[in-house]
Amino acid sequence: MGASERPVQSVRVTLGESGRHALADLLGLARLPPAVVQVQTRNLATALGVDGDGLRAAIEALAGPLGNRFAARSLARSDLDYAESEVAEAAEPLGVAVVSWAVSSVRSLPGPVSVRATDILAVLAVVSETREVPVPVPVAAALTFGDPHALDIGGRRGDLVGACAALSAGRPLPRTARDWRAALAAVGLLPDELSSTVSSWGLIPESPHPLHPSAVALTHAGEPAVWTLSMLQRWPVTSAPPRVLVVENPAVLVVAAIERFDSPVVCSAGVPTVAVVTLVEQLIAAGSRVDVHADLDSAGLGIVRFLTADSGAVPFRMSAADYRDVVGRAGGLRDERPVPPTPWDPELGREFDATRLIVFEEQIIDQILV
Repeated sequence: MGASERPVQSVRVTLGESGRHALADLLGLARLPPAVVQVQTRNLATALGVDGDGLRAAIEALAGPLGNRFAARSLARSDLDYAESEVAEAAEPLGVAVVSWAVSSVRSLPGPVSVRATDILAVLAVVSETREVPVPVPVAAALTFGDPHALDIGGRRGDLVGACAALSAGRPLPRTARDWRAALAAVGLLPDELSSTVSSWGLIPESPHPLHPSAVALTHAGEPAVWTLSMLQRWPVTSAPPRVLVVENPAVLVVAAIERFDSPVVCSAGVPTVAVVTLVEQLIAAGSRVDVHADLDSAGLGIVRFLTADSGAVPFRMSAADYRDVVGRAGGLRDERPVPPTPWDPELGREFDATRLIVFEEQIIDQILV
C-alpha cells in the first residue's frame, strides 16, 4: 500500500504456526492456511467490516503512515528537473562548460535538492558578478552567505566556487590549493594571501629586494623571519643561496637561529602551505639547491614526497640507511597510518612499514643541521 495509490489486490505472506491460526480465525477459514499464502485484501476488509480506505487506515494505525513512494519519487524527479533547469539557466552566461558542471553538480551533490540548487545558484552569482577591482573571498562569502568562511577551500561551497571559477575562466578544474587560488583570482576574487605563511632563518634576498633590509636586521638579531604568500607574490625571491634546507618542525628552525646555522633554513610547519611551495619554487628557479627533511613517520614521508615531486628539491638524509642509523633514538611511539610511497628510496618505505617506529626531527637535530 505504501508503493503507490493503486489498490492492492492481494499480498503474499509467510506465517508461523500462531500466524496461521490467527489468519484462519480472522477470515473464518475451515482449515489452517499454508505457511506461505496469498491473502486477498477484499477478504481482509470484509472480515474487518471496512472498505479499502478503512483497511488502509487500520494498517496505518498499526504500522504508522504508509506514504506513497511512487508519488515521492515523482515529486523528487520533478524537483530535480526544476533544479537542473534553474541552475542551467543561471549558468548559461558563463559558458557551456559551466552549464554542464552546474547540472552535473545538482544531480550528484549529497543533501536535499533544494539545498544543492541554492548553493550552486549562490556560487554562480558570486562568480558571474562583474568587479572593477578584486574582492577578497571572505568578503564575497560574508555578503553572499553571511559567513566569511563559507567559501573556504575544502568546504562544499569553497570547492564549488573553485570549480565554477576555473571553468568560467577556461581553466581545468583545480587539483591543488594553488590551482584554486588562481581560478578565483581569474574571476576577480582575491584569496586570503596573508594567512598562508612560511618561516625561515638566514634567508636574505639580495639588495635591492624590498625585504633585504628587514631580512638582514632579523638575521643579525638571531630572529627567524615570517613570509606571507602576499609578500612572495609581490616581491619574489630571485637571489640564490647555494643551499637551503627545508625542515618540518619549528623547533629545528629555532635551534638553527640560536646556533646561527650557516645555511638558510625554511620551515614548512607541517603540511606545506601554498606559501611554502611558492618559496621553494622561487629558490629552485633562482638556482638554489633545496634539501628537504621531515619527521620519519608517515606524515613526514608524505611531506618529503610532496615537496620533492617534480620540483627539483631533493630529500636530505631521508633514506633507508639514514632511518636505520637513527631509529635507535626513537622514543617508542609507533605510527599505524598507511605509509606513503617513497619513490626517491623505495626501501625506506618498506623499512618504515616493517618497523613503524617514529623518529621526530627534534630527536635528531644534530643529524639535520649539518
